[in-house]
Amino acid sequence: MFVARVNKKLAGYLTGVMLILWGVLCILPAIASFLYSEIEFRIFVASSLLYTLLGITLVTLCKNYSLPISKKDGQISVGVLWFSIPMAASLPYMFFPENFSLLNAIFESFSGFTTTGSTVITDLDSVPRGLLLYRALTQWIGGLGFTLLIIRHRRFVRVRVAAVARYRQ
Repeated sequence: MFVARVNKKLAGYLTGVMLILWGVLCILPAIASFLYSEIEFRIFVASSLLYTLLGITLVTLCKNYSLPISKKDGQISVGVLWFSIPMAASLPYMFFPENFSLLNAIFESFSGFTTTGSTVITDLDSVPRGLLLYRALTQWIGGLGFTLLIIRHRRFVRVRVAAVARYRQ
């Protein structure tokens, strides 16, 4: 049986790039927390530094991924991204004084990236503004990813329909 090689370095490289981008975006809730004199801004600064350093490490270690990139490599890379980024993004929730358990932090992060709108937070008015901005960022990035997926899918379907139409002529 023939088993195709998986381009693990591609998944690592893309995850590193996304962690760097997420680390840069985490500066926004840190600034908001700082401006509102919330002591939790340190959590976002530490998370931002951690994401950025981890991302730079992954990009450096995995920058020599092999070409060409197969469809399977792309699918595996997207799967790794959709799992690893929300898992990493649950980190700030765990350090907030609102007593997020590990499971609640992971749930909050995944519900943000999947844009379900579900939350385990019972009183949103008492949550620090920096954390609310962080939640909004996860939902915005998740919605943006979904939108890009739909746009890409529509283009693919249109090309397929055009190919079928040309074949029938």
